[in-house]
Amino acid sequence: MGWLYILLSCLCFGITNCIWSVAQKGGNHLTTVINRSLFTVLFYSLILLIPSTHPVTAPSPTTLLQAILISAVSSLGLICYVYSLRFTKVSLAVPISSLNAFFGVVTALLVLHEDFHYSLVIALIAIGIALSLLQEERSLGFSKGVWLNIGAAFFWGVTFALFYIPIRTLGPWLFGFVLEATVLSVAILFFCFQRERWSWQPLRQRLGWYMLLGILGVGGGAFFNLSTQYLPISLLSILGVSTIFISLLLSRLWLKEKLQQKEWISISLFALAVLLLKSAY
Repeated sequence: MGWLYILLSCLCFGITNCIWSVAQKGGNHLTTVINRSLFTVLFYSLILLIPSTHPVTAPSPTTLLQAILISAVSSLGLICYVYSLRFTKVSLAVPISSLNAFFGVVTALLVLHEDFHYSLVIALIAIGIALSLLQEERSLGFSKGVWLNIGAAFFWGVTFALFYIPIRTLGPWLFGFVLEATVLSVAILFFCFQRERWSWQPLRQRLGWYMLLGILGVGGGAFFNLSTQYLPISLLSILGVSTIFISLLLSRLWLKEKLQQKEWISISLFALAVLLLKSAY
């Protein structure tokens, strides 16, 4: 059953990566995040109505605050990723943002004092070569979309490595609710700073997409949590890389995206780096 659960998790996240591009087309990226998060919060609220999903002991205020802070930083990764799709193809955004594995390993080394592996050095070299292939022509820098994806990888990587801390006390379902409620709150806060007028029109026009994003978001997390009961984390980490290839396949068949030769090489190097990191850690 573990293999089925992790496959379903990767499928959920792989499809979601592409739907973000469709759901926000012609609209504000923060509005898209807000509308989607309304449904994820609703779905988690319904799940928490089931007594068996509650943590064994009531969480302390300190634990809740810790979970909110970690979730707030993680929410910046989602905002960066969704915004990047206005400038970058899904087929490039997904492999670059998957470098959260690298930042997660660095966080584990510095904060959690885990063991160092030479795979980190090899992966870092592969990442450097891959990024150099994505430099804009006649420029020493990257496009806005690439920088946003690197930002998404950083925020996700740092926080994913710390997720296990609140999950131990809150449990996967309550932490999922805290995470999604925090994402919603942060997106609303950023939207207020933009000083744009709120409109319900995008929600009415793309209601189906937002509901699907919510369902797949909750499903991806739930199936991954279930898979951990059957398969070791090291194996799950390696299998999780298949999310990249699912997103690439869908972006080519559904979104009709095309890549240049150097972009394919770059994506292959990113996938290699992620495999090295996840197999070692």
